[in-house]
Amino acid sequence: MKKDGVLILSHCGYSFVDQIVPLVRDENLSAYVLSSHPDFGHEHRVQALKDLADWASIIDTHELEWHDIESAIDSLQQQGIKINACITVWEGYRPLMAMANQALGIRDLLPGKVEELTDKLFLRQQLCANGLSKAIAEPLSRQLLMQYQHENAQKFIKPRKGIASVGTFRLTKNTNWEDIKLIEKECQMDTVYRSIFDKEDNFIIEDLINGIEASFEILVVDGLVYTIAVHEKVETSSKEMTTLENACVCPPINISENVVQQGIAWLKEVFSNLKINYGCFHVEAKYNECWELIEINPRVGGSLISSSVEHFTGGDSMLKLWLQTLLITSANSEMLIDHLKRLDIADQGTSPSNRSTFFRVYFGEAGIVADVKQAAITPAPLICQILIKPGTKFISETKENFVGQALWGDSLEHMTRNYKPLLTNSRDLLNITYTLANQGAA
Repeated sequence: MKKDGVLILSHCGYSFVDQIVPLVRDENLSAYVLSSHPDFGHEHRVQALKDLADWASIIDTHELEWHDIESAIDSLQQQGIKINACITVWEGYRPLMAMANQALGIRDLLPGKVEELTDKLFLRQQLCANGLSKAIAEPLSRQLLMQYQHENAQKFIKPRKGIASVGTFRLTKNTNWEDIKLIEKECQMDTVYRSIFDKEDNFIIEDLINGIEASFEILVVDGLVYTIAVHEKVETSSKEMTTLENACVCPPINISENVVQQGIAWLKEVFSNLKINYGCFHVEAKYNECWELIEINPRVGGSLISSSVEHFTGGDSMLKLWLQTLLITSANSEMLIDHLKRLDIADQGTSPSNRSTFFRVYFGEAGIVADVKQAAITPAPLICQILIKPGTKFISETKENFVGQALWGDSLEHMTRNYKPLLTNSRDLLNITYTLANQGAA
């Protein structure tokens, strides 16, 4: 008989499954993976999941639905297996994860709360109504776009239900309604992103929020908020129709410890107001004399956020901690809560373990990749991942074209001293070349 385990929801064969499975086994549980079908060119992930997991089921379509989760749960339970929790890092499946945990009797955010938090229009309006945000958000229309362009208004456009940085950009005089509709069409045809554009009012427009941006890595258990780390986004870049987050440092370099503590206290008020009582959160906010919310993601942060937290804490990744909160029982709750209290930076400074991290994400341009090579730079990264292979074709620049990512770690003192050279030198770690056909098209 197979052991009790955790149901992992994978989108198109990925979604950090390779990281989650070992964490599940560390809890002496089996890993059961349910995945939508991989995209064209990634069919090898079917066998990879079967080799990796204790049980894997891959459906024929590219998008999991509730009946797929119900069927997987029924199949496992009929084999006498108890499912101790359901987890996914794919934001599009976060409501399904909540529904599964609710059906299984596992403590988690309720599905309706997940929907509220990921609806950026609803969230902004809720915060404004309660005096916790000054930025005004509205559904985007052609008429509103033209009006704000005529007024030369400082506005920002983004999907109402967003994933990563797809279709997020500042309003300019060159912003065109037809280009926005083209983003919708491209995403609706994209295997990975199609599920986020299924309504009429797919985009919102809100007041431009200026300031230094940071992300707060948070766990909530029974209404108590534990801030495990804060990353400052030290380098971002803008394409015409998207915003890329290139580099982060933890703890922040350009935000004082006192201001970080103000942000933690403010977010506790926000979470209390929104009645958030459980879960893992990657909260993005900006500071400019006061804190202003960008968005609340009810999941672990993407890219190398979880790995960064693992080095920062000395061994506890955000994925590991999130999984443990889902698996909490009366027998281990006191020990886990004590551990979260020790990790919480709210009362003991922004780096209680005197560690610091820096990571960079590398993006590609539209075209066909000829090669990606890693250069030797000093200091060498702790982690370097090349995520594509020669021949990869990037069709559009309206979303993140991930090429690779790398993480550096050091003592807080050394990172503070060496941060600026690392910010510059790390840009040269990956050398991306494109085919001649791509250069000709440019």
